[in-house]
Amino acid sequence: MNSFENDSFEKQLKELENIVEKLDESDVPLEESLKLYEDAMAMYKVLNKKIAEAEQKIIDISKINNLENSEKIEMEDEI
Repeated sequence: MNSFENDSFEKQLKELENIVEKLDESDVPLEESLKLYEDAMAMYKVLNKKIAEAEQKIIDISKINNLENSEKIEMEDEI
């Protein structure tokens, strides 16, 4: 799983999609299905964390931009 965590988000998502496709097949043995499900859940956690981090970064950038814009407006009002 460590190599998975170092892959790009897009590659990780594709790997997760591949597992879901395998799980949708009716001819996958139970033991393999359980292992695939376990892997999928671990991948989901990694991807979900990356999405949360990206969302937080967007929020932080937006706050900085809003602060900079409000400071510009204040400065323009003073002129």
